[in-house]
Amino acid sequence: MSEYLLSEQHIHQYRTESHLVIPSVFGKDDLGEIDQTIRDLTDQAIESGQSDKIMELEPQPVNGQYVPRRIYNPFDQHEYFRKLATDDRILNRIESLIGPNIALHHSKLNMKPGKVGSVVEWHQDLAYFPHTNDADLSR
Repeated sequence: MSEYLLSEQHIHQYRTESHLVIPSVFGKDDLGEIDQTIRDLTDQAIESGQSDKIMELEPQPVNGQYVPRRIYNPFDQHEYFRKLATDDRILNRIESLIGPNIALHHSKLNMKPGKVGSVVEWHQDLAYFPHTNDADLSR
């Protein structure tokens, strides 16, 4: 697990500022594969006639193409999303912050491409995904 660990400075920043930005976790090839996976999944969902069970599309096509705004349960929808969610570049860094007891509770991919996208009204997810174990936030 030594590869992709966070530094003590990163851990301190996370604990004091409640956020941390790690630039360039994924490279150009990774991002290209993510983009292609989203395009393929979108095409398959539309062709199936049941896209609403797989994703939410923008209300209006852009340049004649449907644009996904949300993929429901991407971890379950495609092998590449499972690969991303279990990638050491992510998991090792998370483990640096919270320890090895990591579980995937739910997955959702929200997208907002530049100059595309309808409004998503303010909302709170706590009612749907309550997190009640805040016993040791000082770690």
